[in-house]
Amino acid sequence: MAKKSTKKKAASKGSKKTSAKGVESQADSAALDSLRKKIDRIDKKLVAILNERASCVVEVGEIKRGSDTPIYAPHREAQVLQRALDNNQGPLPDRTIEAVYREMMSGSFALERPLRIGFLGPPGSYSHQASVKQFGSSVEYTDLRLIGSVFDEVRRGHANYGLVPIENSIGGGITETLDALWSNAGKVHVYAEIQIAIHHMFLSDADPKHIRRIHSKPEVFAQCREWLSAQYPDATLCPDASTSQSVKTALEENKTARSIGADPGSASIASELAGELYGAPILFEGIEDNPDNITRFYVISKERAGRTGDDKTAITFVTEDKHGALVEVLQSFHNAGVNLSHIDKRPSGRENWNYTFYIDANGHRDDPEMKKALKDARVHCKEIQVLVRALAEIGRRKRARFLIHGSSSVLHNAAQVCGIDPFWWQVDERSPLVSTIQTHPIVLLDSDPRMKEEGIEFSFNGKPDRISGAMSFHWVKDAIEDTMRDPSDPLHAHGIVTAPINKLAWSLAGKNYPGHTELIAKTLGQRRFAMMFVGKKLRVVLATVHIALNDIRDVLTIGKVHTAIDLGHQACLDLGIRRPRIAVCGLNPHAGEDGLMGDEEHRLIKPAIDLAIESGIRVEGPFPADTIYRPAMEGKYDLVVAMYHDQGLIPVKLLERDDAVNITLGLGDVVRTSPDHGTAFDIAGKGIADPGSMSSAIDLAIEMCNAKRQTAAM
Repeated sequence: MAKKSTKKKAASKGSKKTSAKGVESQADSAALDSLRKKIDRIDKKLVAILNERASCVVEVGEIKRGSDTPIYAPHREAQVLQRALDNNQGPLPDRTIEAVYREMMSGSFALERPLRIGFLGPPGSYSHQASVKQFGSSVEYTDLRLIGSVFDEVRRGHANYGLVPIENSIGGGITETLDALWSNAGKVHVYAEIQIAIHHMFLSDADPKHIRRIHSKPEVFAQCREWLSAQYPDATLCPDASTSQSVKTALEENKTARSIGADPGSASIASELAGELYGAPILFEGIEDNPDNITRFYVISKERAGRTGDDKTAITFVTEDKHGALVEVLQSFHNAGVNLSHIDKRPSGRENWNYTFYIDANGHRDDPEMKKALKDARVHCKEIQVLVRALAEIGRRKRARFLIHGSSSVLHNAAQVCGIDPFWWQVDERSPLVSTIQTHPIVLLDSDPRMKEEGIEFSFNGKPDRISGAMSFHWVKDAIEDTMRDPSDPLHAHGIVTAPINKLAWSLAGKNYPGHTELIAKTLGQRRFAMMFVGKKLRVVLATVHIALNDIRDVLTIGKVHTAIDLGHQACLDLGIRRPRIAVCGLNPHAGEDGLMGDEEHRLIKPAIDLAIESGIRVEGPFPADTIYRPAMEGKYDLVVAMYHDQGLIPVKLLERDDAVNITLGLGDVVRTSPDHGTAFDIAGKGIADPGSMSSAIDLAIEMCNAKRQTAAM
């Protein structure tokens, strides 16, 4: 029987075929329109609710500022987040709710007070990932090259908080952080702790079958050993300083291969965030051997965290050198009922086989039990001495080797006044023993034997004279010459930290230099140099230095202004600031008022700024000098370029009296720092001088020397 033919009904105009894949029916279209309108209404309410919440946040911020309460309250945020997750009935997963709330909290920070967060860079590192998890994307981030730089930025007030790794569940304690905790004790505090799971991604824009070179950090290779052995047993493993750098290196190698018609074959192992930032596709996820790999991070701050009832306290100490001393310290916490959750150790730097210990204790430092434990533990710990005071700090001795040019009688006298036992090894400056210099962290190259032979005696009367001028000049020259020695020479130095000199004393001794800066630059053969000052709130570089005000107009040139901008920009990079923002002062009142009060702004300063902008430097100006320092102090700019000495030094000495450090820029590989204060003869011998600026000068010199050596090794 013939099959009955059928015909599909033609679709009426405006209707859609329901049988075609991906095409809506009329009924579906109406339903979708209804749901979309409902979503629009919900979104409108949601925005209104979010802004209502934001209004409350603004009020909270005003109350906090009025009572000087910290903006960042990790315990409160953890409570808010936990309540949100407890209230989540789906269908959104908890991780989505957490991400939404994290960004809301980040926006709240920005409303209450803009925050700057320092982390161990470069961008895309696991420290960056942990920072974003904790603070969201609405705060300002500063990526820094060294863990010590994160501590320094927080200590100087350039970052509100810093984030540093303290321990990995596989690799153990992070030694750089442990050392920085010790050297910054009392200045920077552990404010919070966060943990993130470390999941390694295999990233490349090449065909997986063609991978021949794999980049990452050595410890990451160790954490992915089994996977690499199974998947790429013949690939070359290329160690990099950071996982983020490895991503960029692999992508660049692949780009080069394509440019010459070869098959790209480089990959990297890094975080998911690094892949997103640098545009590297994820080929394989979670390749780590241990899926439970966790890293703990400390949030550090100049502020001390208040009690929350769910606290931890990080403690560092050096025990007495006696039998059972460590047991007695730990017993103090046991007897007080304080639980210890972590212990680590590092060489103390004081003497061989003497250690600094690090412990985490459950509880707040203000808890009665913790107070009792700390009081009892101090009995069994060595007293921590707070140059003389700056170098006496034990933690600093572990970070560098120091050569002191000076007089043993002067140094012993200063130590006695300050109540500090001599901590240096002294040798005759005319015949220093190489073995002594190589084996002791602090060596005094003593001038006293030579002075005694020549019948020279110091007077401790606190007044400038010819002898003190001649000797201080001699010591500075010797220090400069140390930097010019062959690197294999035990007396070779990477940097100089100078104590203040008295210019009248130098003049009385016939040494006609305006100051350290000019002497150092001339001795090293540098004609392009500048003076910079770094404090907690300000960084300032001078276009001219020791020039009479009457001569500034004749001395100032486009080249001098551009040199200050250029050298200041490079100094900021050396300090770990990746993209410095620079403000340039005008010379005249109101920055010349469009030529009404002088033409230097238009004729000299603006052309120098334009030259710097053409070379890629982020610089603005010229600005009136009486208004630019406030926005710089608040973090809008990383550096201010001043046209003459007092224009830059008045705000520095007013706001950074005890903390500012003087840096000489343009000395090539040589670092030179100095405290930003004078000889203070009026308080000589009284033991009341604040060592803060000298301590900062030493710490900054160490940091800059390390950064230059790392850059040279790349």
